[in-house]
Amino acid sequence: MLNESEAKYRALVEASSQIICTLDRDAKVTDDSWHSWRNFTGQTELDWRSGDSIECVHPEDQDRIGVLWNSIPSNDVPTEYEYRLRHMSGDWRWVSERIVPLRAQNGQVDGWIRMTEDITRAKQTRLDITESESRYRALVQATSQIVWRADSTGKIRRDSPTWRAFTGRPIEEYMDDRWNESIHPDDLSEAVRSWDQAVETRAWRLVEYRLRRSDGQWRWMMERSVPYEAGWVSMAVDVTDAKAAEKRLADRERHLSLALKASHMAAWHLELSSGTLVVEGGDLLPELANSESHLEALFAAMTPSAVFQLTRLIHASRHQMAPIDFEFELLGRNQPMWLSMHGRHVPSTQSDSSRVFGVICDITGRKLIDERRNLLVGEIAHRGKNLLAVVQAIASITITGEGDPLEASGKFQERLATLGRSHSLLTEKDWYGVPLDEIVKLEFGKFADRASIDIVAVTLNPSAAQNCALVFHELITNTVKYGALSLKSGRVTVRGYRVKLNDEDCIQIEWIEEGGPAVTQPKRQGFGSILLHRLVSGFGTEGRLDYLPGGFRMEVAMPLAMIQPTEAAVTRRTAY
Repeated sequence: MLNESEAKYRALVEASSQIICTLDRDAKVTDDSWHSWRNFTGQTELDWRSGDSIECVHPEDQDRIGVLWNSIPSNDVPTEYEYRLRHMSGDWRWVSERIVPLRAQNGQVDGWIRMTEDITRAKQTRLDITESESRYRALVQATSQIVWRADSTGKIRRDSPTWRAFTGRPIEEYMDDRWNESIHPDDLSEAVRSWDQAVETRAWRLVEYRLRRSDGQWRWMMERSVPYEAGWVSMAVDVTDAKAAEKRLADRERHLSLALKASHMAAWHLELSSGTLVVEGGDLLPELANSESHLEALFAAMTPSAVFQLTRLIHASRHQMAPIDFEFELLGRNQPMWLSMHGRHVPSTQSDSSRVFGVICDITGRKLIDERRNLLVGEIAHRGKNLLAVVQAIASITITGEGDPLEASGKFQERLATLGRSHSLLTEKDWYGVPLDEIVKLEFGKFADRASIDIVAVTLNPSAAQNCALVFHELITNTVKYGALSLKSGRVTVRGYRVKLNDEDCIQIEWIEEGGPAVTQPKRQGFGSILLHRLVSGFGTEGRLDYLPGGFRMEVAMPLAMIQPTEAAVTRRTAY
């Protein structure tokens, strides 16, 4: 049985990857146990027997291992140590060696077993882990970020020097789950909720909150937590300055947008390769604003000739660096709208990314002013010719060569003054028209307190205003000289109200004199009589001139279609 046990022992030694040697009482390797040493180190039996096994130990470890081997006889307890041993390949291998005493039945040490195991791989792994830990600590200490770790349950088990350095709080508070005391009260619930949810779902976590720095300032932090097999790694970055910069940028963009709106402008840029058009700010093109559209969307709101001109300008800007300065009318609007586009090509090293940047301005007001100016120039030229004709007619009727020349000159000047007053009113109203009651009140002048004027609101076109001003001037002149206002007891009533005659809307004018001297029909027709007869008969409606004993009366119906401003004039005035 002893031989069988020895055989099993040798088989175990040869099968094992360890070096197993038996030592006698003097700590010498027995003859039958050097094989595993030879198989590892490649030492010959002669070298081994000559006691040169220490030569296989790394020179830096020989003194230490020599002392340990020499002290084996004096030790009666297991001993374990590590050193470098030369492999038969010539490589130095880290080994772990354990020496266990063998005791006889009487308890005395009868020998030892020396077991040597190659731990190079495990040693390297430990070194790699140690080096990795060192690099990690160095990285954490070098970074301005806060790095902390937790186990899989979310419990903090390790110190975070960066957290303590940032917050100035002691390690006891950090390890005692009191880290949340440094978070702003308004952000605490969300930070805790997101952390609990991340731990439960094992999902990435990204959260922003304010953390109190060691100097007492609240700083915005962006924290990302990532799970790994053994727990969590979290990193918090101070984004206060970035958030402040974002706010400043947002404020600038808001101010720019408000400025663009206030100045009726919008910014635009065009991707030349794709035709993508982006309009930013302003309210000029709400259907294109703040979104990517195609240039065709703008073309759809332009006339074909404008599309052709703008296309040519864009081409010239791209290939000749020519500026874009273009005005066009925008179609599909309830009111006329004119826009002005200004832009410059910005070249790029990548031909497919070149753009044109510029602004769009609302020039509708300027266009309408130009249109009104042109209209007024034409209107003045036209009215000037008519005015000269009227003056010529007044002169031919007033200055006949009969009667007193001074009296004739005075009447002529008064009639010209009336004409001037009507022109002043028309100028104030931009030659659109004048309310009838304003004309009547203006002509009454200082006699207005002796007149009762009740005229419905109606605006006369320039021609009707001019004629009515002359008519009422003659009526007032005559009543002051010969009619009701020639006596202190006399009064004049002027009424104007809407009537319908022959399915036509009209303004009915009544002139009634009372309290004056007896009136007789004049034997001679002067300028005033001519104007009155033309006014009464000129509209094709029934009118009357009555020279009654109690006072002169006039009635006339003026069709609104003949005396009010035209639809074109109304449209122009609305646009202004």
